[in-house]
Amino acid sequence: MGPIKILVVAEPYERDGIRAATAAAGGESVGAEAHDDLAQVVSSAGAHAVVLAGGAAVRDPAATARRLRALAGARTPIVFVGEAAEVVAVERLVDASFRRPTDAGELVSRAIALTVTAMAQPPPEPVEQTEQLRALAASIDEALNAEMLSALRTVTDPRPAPAAVALAPESLAVGGSAILPPPPDALDELWDLLGPEVAEAAGWTGDGREPLTGILDDVDAPLLLGRIFNAGTTGRLVVTSGAVERTIYFEAGRPVYAASNSSDDRMIALLVRNGRVTPAQHQTALQAAKQTGRKMGALLVDLGVLETSELLPAIRQHYEELVFSLFSWATGHWKIEPGVMASPTQIRLLRHPGALVRQGLRRAYQPARIWQRMGSFQNVFSLDLSGRAPDVLAELVTNAAERRLPMFFDGVRPLAEVVRIGGLPEQESAEIVFALQAFGLLRTTVPSAPAAHDRFAVHDRDLERERVLARHSLALDGDYFDVLGVSRRASPEEIRRAYEVVQRDLSPSRLGPELARSLARELETILEVTEEALRVLGSAPLRTRYEAYLPRS
Repeated sequence: MGPIKILVVAEPYERDGIRAATAAAGGESVGAEAHDDLAQVVSSAGAHAVVLAGGAAVRDPAATARRLRALAGARTPIVFVGEAAEVVAVERLVDASFRRPTDAGELVSRAIALTVTAMAQPPPEPVEQTEQLRALAASIDEALNAEMLSALRTVTDPRPAPAAVALAPESLAVGGSAILPPPPDALDELWDLLGPEVAEAAGWTGDGREPLTGILDDVDAPLLLGRIFNAGTTGRLVVTSGAVERTIYFEAGRPVYAASNSSDDRMIALLVRNGRVTPAQHQTALQAAKQTGRKMGALLVDLGVLETSELLPAIRQHYEELVFSLFSWATGHWKIEPGVMASPTQIRLLRHPGALVRQGLRRAYQPARIWQRMGSFQNVFSLDLSGRAPDVLAELVTNAAERRLPMFFDGVRPLAEVVRIGGLPEQESAEIVFALQAFGLLRTTVPSAPAAHDRFAVHDRDLERERVLARHSLALDGDYFDVLGVSRRASPEEIRRAYEVVQRDLSPSRLGPELARSLARELETILEVTEEALRVLGSAPLRTRYEAYLPRS
């Protein structure tokens, strides 16, 4: 046997010591941090064991340990070191745990010993593994695509299930889903959080005691995910568009399962589209499922298409893709049914809804729709950090540049100024602001006294006047790229979008009648130049000829 390779997931200051101890013991090591792409790290490392160290960068050691277990497989030993509270949280998920302070050599020695023991044990027979997969698949509700949950042999949430999961005698069973009596105030709370003005636009039915219904034209995926999380709803969201119906199940406001009635939404179809499964393997698996009646997850493992450790990430990706697909739906109907549970088995498969909303907005939501949803650029908001807001904010903004933007919502600056001074690309700013609105983190500020309102209004008019005059000067002296505020490598789509932003920013409805009258000549010049810029830069032949006359940048 060659040298044992250990994957060390720790912060740099601790990782270096563990790697040095590994080298001293004659082994090899690969270093990583908890925020890295662990799927890629585990796949490329090919490690025999894992050493995981808790710390400030590991916000949820238990979740990281579960993820490593799913990626590395049940036969790969995991050794953990951390503070006392962290050890208690993960000790059932790892093979050995140590409390700090612990010598790095001791960690490495235990990892090597566990690896040698695991290598000496014969691998389980495929038939036994298949029986385990089939037994679990048979216990999961068919309506929730049980074929994809067949991989979850032992991966369950170690926390106790909520009390609501215990079915009361008067509970009903419909199609395998448990219908639980919702808490008395659940619907009222959800109704209040979504807001009466949205309720009126959505045309919801009932008095708050019936399932809430609406249309996607008025209330769509980002707002639904945000407000369901805020309300802490346990139940399901059913969204239909045409003949396709997709369902997201929630536990305490967090998505846990997803399902669809479309064959194009099945996990194996996703794997084919991603190139993980070839068309030939797809046909073989479908034929085997038809002949044997077995679940697709077990078949993919038995056919060697996927490793057992790859199934859980594939299932999670499949469910998240179903959620992201809702962001592309602009028309359709939705219904929220509090109290409808997917299964007594509570398995968290999806990420935080804040992370899902940010990624969904980037991937599938139309940029023009974001601007439409955000409302007037003269609106003034303040950031509300009460309740679950800090948790949501940590998921919505992921780096230092993004974290600055929410802090500018001080109840004084209008939305236009926040976007301008935030320092982020305009579209990225719009996504963050819209996500903050979806989770109710922005509160509309109403001036407390006319005097204060007048003072801020005068200040805002002065700023707007200076901004218009500066843009007018640029229109007279700058080139077309400068006028639109884009780089010379901007795509036609970016040029069109920049033109629309200028038109919107300088519209009389945004500037107000007083500025529009006093700066009428300057505004006319700016709009004429931007229209000419769009005409020239939007045409490939004209743009090529125009760029030939520009000095090199």
